[in-house]
Amino acid sequence: MMNATPLPRRFHPRRCAPLGVLIILLTLVGRCCLASLDFPLPASAAVCPSFARYRHLHRAALGQRAHVPGLSRRRFHQSQRATSPRRRGRDLLSSTTADGGVTGGAVTPLPGPRSRARWVVTADPDGIADRLVNAVSSFYFALLTDRVLCILPADASQPGLEAAFAAPNIDWTCGAGGAAGAGGAAGGSGPPLTGPDVEEWNPTADDAWMDPAFEVYHTFVRSDLRTVGPANATTILLRMHRGLSVALFHNPHHRRQLEAMGLRPDTAFGCAAAFLFGLNDATRALAAANPDMHRLMVDEGAIKIGIQIRLGDDQILAQLEKRGETQLDDSARKVVSGYLDCAEALAASLDELSGPRWPHAAEEQDGDKNTTGPGAPSPPPPAPPPPYAGPPLRVYYYLMTDTLAVRRLAADRFGSRLLTLSAAAVQFFRNVTAEGLRSTALEHWYFARCHHHIITGHSGMGRTAAFASLRPGPSLFSMEVADGTRTGGRGCAAWNADRPVDVYNTWSGV
Repeated sequence: MMNATPLPRRFHPRRCAPLGVLIILLTLVGRCCLASLDFPLPASAAVCPSFARYRHLHRAALGQRAHVPGLSRRRFHQSQRATSPRRRGRDLLSSTTADGGVTGGAVTPLPGPRSRARWVVTADPDGIADRLVNAVSSFYFALLTDRVLCILPADASQPGLEAAFAAPNIDWTCGAGGAAGAGGAAGGSGPPLTGPDVEEWNPTADDAWMDPAFEVYHTFVRSDLRTVGPANATTILLRMHRGLSVALFHNPHHRRQLEAMGLRPDTAFGCAAAFLFGLNDATRALAAANPDMHRLMVDEGAIKIGIQIRLGDDQILAQLEKRGETQLDDSARKVVSGYLDCAEALAASLDELSGPRWPHAAEEQDGDKNTTGPGAPSPPPPAPPPPYAGPPLRVYYYLMTDTLAVRRLAADRFGSRLLTLSAAAVQFFRNVTAEGLRSTALEHWYFARCHHHIITGHSGMGRTAAFASLRPGPSLFSMEVADGTRTGGRGCAAWNADRPVDVYNTWSGV
């Protein structure tokens, strides 16, 4: 029976009812606003594979034996039989499809449940870009070595990635972090983290670049990944501080595997990021503060030029110390102007390539006529525009920066065409909170929705977002933060964009 003791007067239900109704209404309104905001990927994301074979491997290791989306039920049950006790010892030779399926009726052997799984456990305590690079590189290492990936918080002082991201396909927390979307470990015990079969490996401890001059390149680009590092360990505690997604296409042992999945150097990072991560509800809720900007960011008819300007840790720390905007010196203002000038030059080239053609054609025709002199005939009436004349391009500039003063300079330049999360928290990565991580994740997602990306070359934030965009190319323009000029002396027109091979090994890479 319920306790019949009356509640204290101040907590009487009738007196609390209006407040309770108000809270419920506000909650429903917030959910409706969030539900009305869409978070789509560009249509070009259709090039990505489903990674169905890896998804089955991962879920099987965690005790999740339900039917896996991406595998037909017939193939799923075939794979279940392939790992049954009666058939476990047989060698099943088969040809795999792009996602590790089957061809010709043959069955691809899949590793069994968690008792026989091998693991890659990774944790990275750096900023969000380095953590994404670490996660994607570790994913491809796991994919190509038949290991199960787990992404855990590096330490208690930083929120795990699950504070900002959902897990749409696999539970990469392996039941430890409760990332929403993929389900928990369903009673699975997860990877062993201690014991004789657990080894730590940090192949990027020397902070070398993914360049042929350094050992890390030979380890991951010239070698069979199944033989490198502590290959016999059940669990590898891996810190992979350099990007592999482009470099692996130079690896003679694994290049054809990646190509058979339909991956390319310009899509591999984005496909893995989309497979692993989606914005969780708490992060998406931040977009409700500016729904008009959000709708522009996902409007494919509006061309967005993303501008990422990172002036360095000193600027961030100075802001935190002052608790507000700091003044930029003349040198820094010149650097910022270089980025903004590049964005305007890029917009002009886009107009030349895709803007309305008929006014320019009319000017060329009029320039061939001599309309001076007393006997000159009167000019004919203007011809109607040809049918291929389109509307003017709608170009906007999305700014992502951790320096408040840069936002003011960009607003003075672009006015109402500037899009930015002005209320975004500016936090140093060593002291980031869950709220700050969510704000940064939303900024990163918006930057990835841009069509063109002008980035600080020695910063991973813009580069990872550009490759996560899955835009053709991507249309990427690296800038030197020292003087605000284009890296390598290249121009800012659309046809001067960097190639993946130009940027994949810059700093942490992709």
